Amino acid sequence: MARPVRIPPPSEAAIQVAIVIAIRTFARGVFVTSIPSGGSRHRLEAINLKAQGLERGVPDLMVIFAPQGGGGRVGFIEVKRQGGRMSPEQFQFKNMCNGVGIPWALARNVDEALDALRSWGVTVKARGAGWDKPAKVTA
Repeated sequence: MARPVRIPPPSEAAIQVAIVIAIRTFARGVFVTSIPSGGSRHRLEAINLKAQGLERGVPDLMVIFAPQGGGGRVGFIEVKRQGGRMSPEQFQFKNMCNGVGIPWALARNVDEALDALRSWGVTVKARGAGWDKPAKVTA
């Protein structure tokens, strides 16, 4: 009898790519960009980025949007894979946002990210069949 194959959960990077594609597809007029503060870097590059103002704990995605009713807003989405945990600095950033009324959300998948946008007053188009198929990435 064959052993069941264990499929690893998607990486945080793969989840983030899917979230960005979904936001750009289903939440038109919303600007989303990554904030690449994590990852491995050469030591001198890390020192230079810190000197330029890079801080720990800043979420993975920044979203600029105009909720129903008008006015421009900015929000942040922290992306985590299933079982991933936030760092103390990420909790600190979340608490700072909550304290001053800036939208902040934790998303472990596309649905959680789009639900966050909806809760912020963003119109998100309904997804049709096949929306969750992986996108072709070409270099």
